[in-house]
Amino acid sequence: MPRVPKPTDRSLDPLQEALKAPLKPDRASAPSDAAIQRWSAVPLLYASTPPRQMVPGHVVFDAWSEGGVALRDATSGHTRCLTLGAGSLLLDLVAWRDSHHWQFTARVRHEERVRHDAVLRTGRLRLLPDSGGFFQWRSRGVPRLLELWSVDQCIAFEPIAWK
Repeated sequence: MPRVPKPTDRSLDPLQEALKAPLKPDRASAPSDAAIQRWSAVPLLYASTPPRQMVPGHVVFDAWSEGGVALRDATSGHTRCLTLGAGSLLLDLVAWRDSHHWQFTARVRHEERVRHDAVLRTGRLRLLPDSGGFFQWRSRGVPRLLELWSVDQCIAFEPIAWK
């Protein structure tokens, strides 16, 4: 028959001491700053109207304009790199064509730091960044218009020509 400890037994001391110790938050289990930024953008996924401040965005760099027509004529596997900007905020976009779809990866930078607190909109699609700050999606067609919504502003980038 197993021995049942009595309340005066010394064998309960380690357990009692552990329970008496004040709880300290574990930094490893606390959410990261990036996660907190992403969570602050979740309501923007469901917003019906854009933030009040509208900011125009423009193309800063386009690999197709730099590389010439040869990059555009490839039937499969071709890639396009774009950087769109508005003030000190930059949206880096990489698009590549596989057999039946376009795949896209984008990332928002502000003064060389990755931002996680925005929602990227393209057509009906609304995207939150992943833990690395990347927006990733695929579609049969290419996006013509991109918008970046944050709590305080909406950046509407100029239309992108894909021909």
